[in-house]
Amino acid sequence: MILHIFLSLLSLARWSHLPPISIETTTSAEVVTSWLSQHVKKDKGGISFLGLDTETVPGGQGYAPSASIHPATLQISTGSFSLIYQLANAQGAVPSTLVSVLRDPSVLCVGVAIDEDARSLYNLDPRLTVEGRLDLGGIAGSAKAVVGLGNATEAVLGKGLPKSKKLMLSDWSRVKLSEEQCEYAARDAWAAAEVIKELRRKFPAQFSDAAMADIVSKQMNVAELARRFEARKEARMRIKEGGMKYMSEEARPYREILDANRPPKVPVWEGLAIEFPVKVERKGGGGGGRWKGEVEVGRRGGGGGGRKGEGVKQGGKKGGWQKKGRPRVTEDGGKREVVQAKEMDQAEIDVIMKAIEEAYE
Repeated sequence: MILHIFLSLLSLARWSHLPPISIETTTSAEVVTSWLSQHVKKDKGGISFLGLDTETVPGGQGYAPSASIHPATLQISTGSFSLIYQLANAQGAVPSTLVSVLRDPSVLCVGVAIDEDARSLYNLDPRLTVEGRLDLGGIAGSAKAVVGLGNATEAVLGKGLPKSKKLMLSDWSRVKLSEEQCEYAARDAWAAAEVIKELRRKFPAQFSDAAMADIVSKQMNVAELARRFEARKEARMRIKEGGMKYMSEEARPYREILDANRPPKVPVWEGLAIEFPVKVERKGGGGGGRWKGEVEVGRRGGGGGGRKGEGVKQGGKKGGWQKKGRPRVTEDGGKREVVQAKEMDQAEIDVIMKAIEEAYE
């Protein structure tokens, strides 16, 4: 018991550098209604922002197969206050107040890959239609090099957003979520809410109410998002089950379906004065995963020392920085380059990012 408590506190310590937040975790529709009435208020311009995220039980982890079909939890955050609604164990009908908030286009639900969360909620219950959506993935100025939430949080707020694969792959359908699960889930919604607040403070013109309303007016409705996803899923399944090579003639009809049902691109903000961090990873020495849209730099060998932009030791000798890994070829034919450099400064990183974007075109 003591060991369990110690490990739990140790796990929670990973978020200790972030400001404290109030987290309400519930299966009750009444609690959801109460929380929304207290915390969802429109600002002076008539628009309010909520960080939104979902967690789904991962497949292939030994959990009940049916549990991984739909989102198990819905997280909503104003920044200071976060709500975790346990959809997998919800008591009673979906609260009408939640339906109203999600369907209100003046309430912008913010996140990265927010359309995926919206689609999964819609598939669970069509009443859970997220009308106002704002995807932050394009704040680096490109719809092709999409920024992950962790990268956006570090770049905009100057604070790292800890991630845990163990927690990500945990059972989100549990009746009682652990403290670590609650903190992990609530922090993604918190991060999205705080990032949009800071972006509006730093770049009032680009993130004005009028600009936000324009984005919402042009976005694809959730029913169409869901339809396109299913069409692409079916086409990919046909190619796989038919043993077809993707670029073969027999796969052409399915490629055309994939092309005709592409998901919409994220909104893009060009010219924002935001410096994105470079993820550093040691080759052969472990290291974290990569974020979408970042330049990832690996260092060779087991040598020590060295900082970004410097050579590092390789078996006692000065080595070099390298663009890590050979990314996979996407189904749409896009390729990303592997670029090497002895020393990498910001200008060289910009060149790499440009090469990545050109390879997608």
